[in-house]
Amino acid sequence: MIFEELRTKLYGEALNLESSQDITDKFKREMLMLVEKCALELMEKEESFFGLFLIQMKREVNLDIAAPLATIPLNEGYLLYINPLTFLPSTKEEMKALLKHEVYHIMYSHPQRIRALKNKYSLLAINTAMDISVNQYIKNLPSWSKKMENVSLEYNVHLEENMPLEKYVQIIQKAIDELTLKKDKKSSEEAVDMERVHEVWLNNENITLDSINALQKKASSNAYKGIVPQGMEEPLKILQEKSEITWQDYLKNTAATMKCGYRKTITRRDRRQPNRLDIRGILPKRIPKILVALDISASMTDKELHNILIEVFSITKNYEAEITVIECDEVIRRIYGIKNIKDIKTPLETKGATAFSPVFQYIKEKNLKDYFLIYFTDGKGEEKLKVKPINFKTLWVITNRTEDLSLIEYPGKILNMNKESSKDDKDYGIKVAKELLKDWDIDTEANSIQSLRVDV
Repeated sequence: MIFEELRTKLYGEALNLESSQDITDKFKREMLMLVEKCALELMEKEESFFGLFLIQMKREVNLDIAAPLATIPLNEGYLLYINPLTFLPSTKEEMKALLKHEVYHIMYSHPQRIRALKNKYSLLAINTAMDISVNQYIKNLPSWSKKMENVSLEYNVHLEENMPLEKYVQIIQKAIDELTLKKDKKSSEEAVDMERVHEVWLNNENITLDSINALQKKASSNAYKGIVPQGMEEPLKILQEKSEITWQDYLKNTAATMKCGYRKTITRRDRRQPNRLDIRGILPKRIPKILVALDISASMTDKELHNILIEVFSITKNYEAEITVIECDEVIRRIYGIKNIKDIKTPLETKGATAFSPVFQYIKEKNLKDYFLIYFTDGKGEEKLKVKPINFKTLWVITNRTEDLSLIEYPGKILNMNKESSKDDKDYGIKVAKELLKDWDIDTEANSIQSLRVDV
């Protein structure tokens, strides 16, 4: 049976289905065969990345999802849900485009990023922004798909290509807030309920972000065979480049923290009902506060700056943290905050000399003594700081293998990005951890002394 005949036959049968329980084994087998044909065609030539990515997914037919397709990350791999009622009306080319759409969502870490965005913006704004951010790279999408042009007209906003996801969300959310049209009337005209289109990601919080990141990296590595689809260049490049510095131990042992809500724990009893052992207690939820100083002086090469950005992304992708970037040569040139890879900016091109004092002057003026400073530099600069440091939780990362830090006296510790061992004491992490544990009320289960050792 040719593709179009099978699609038409299955769609006719799908219209008689009332729930997922009505799906027969024969219908499911033929439905998955149809999807398999699309995936196999995507394995040809320049689209091979999508095909190789899709064959790693398990597939299920599900009438309960709001979108034609929905992919959820599980501990054992990705699971692709297919809704025949909304998927089968599409042509073969549109089906292939929808499958690409799912891969783009994964590669742009949307299942991870929605967790942070949902607390600040509406699901309508988030889901619409996520769709247009990936649909700009895909051809042959169904007419009802959210594209930059029709969303710009729908909300009367100006959207440009390759904008950060958060910027799309902010613009669309502002437009939604200003609309006087009722949501009920608007949603009834939609082919897909945009508030529910990615709800499977929100209902899947049993898997940790670290597990999702590892799954994403493994699947993309298996699919990448040298041909990079449009829009995938940067995500693939960053996922494949390995950070030379292991930040996990440094952040556990040296980063000062701030309260950010509360988290449940079995190691504390509930204060109101201490005799109820079945009720978990709470501990403050803490996130690291980090300053990343970048030496952008003329002595820094493009390769060194590139390596620095890889290290910065290593921080942002693995940790929920408050991160501020300071670009400095002989003076501070730019300061900005980052929450994800989209926020990382290309360093400014300057011809200035190198001075470390401006960063420490800024820390003193803003009273940022509780921040953990990571200073990326080639090491060549002044020999003495002009201001007395108030922040001694500092890590100097030397980007040049042959250079040492020019400062005679310096706060914190030194680590060479291209060396396996630190220039300083191996027990630095343990010492700092013991100091911090005196001041912080940290869950002993999550911060056992075994997990605090830094092997550098």
